[in-house]
Amino acid sequence: MSSFSYSNEEQNLFLLYNIDAQENVNNSIVQKLVEKKREGIVKTQYIADEKGNYFKYDVNSMITLKHFLEQGINDKTYCAILHSVAATLELLKKEDIGVCNLVLNEELIYYDSVRKVVNLR
Repeated sequence: MSSFSYSNEEQNLFLLYNIDAQENVNNSIVQKLVEKKREGIVKTQYIADEKGNYFKYDVNSMITLKHFLEQGINDKTYCAILHSVAATLELLKKEDIGVCNLVLNEELIYYDSVRKVVNLR
């Protein structure tokens, strides 16, 4: 069964998505996500080693969208978040990376408080 976990490497935090052996991975989508950093998408690495296959996402200095929203936000920030998500989905659509390839869960969407953008994964 696929699962999520976290990994600390030196002073960096990574979210790991461990891929189940029966899960079908579209190599062209993986290549698109790994080769190019896109605004609104967490930096993605795809790793295949003796432990298995997994995606590795750099979530250092980010907080989950759920945690960010729990702090309370104003209308302007709420609209900015919605715009950020919509712009990212539109970009992915143009690049033929479907929404079905994303995990849209507030506990797995990250807010970069430094750059003030939402990052999907």
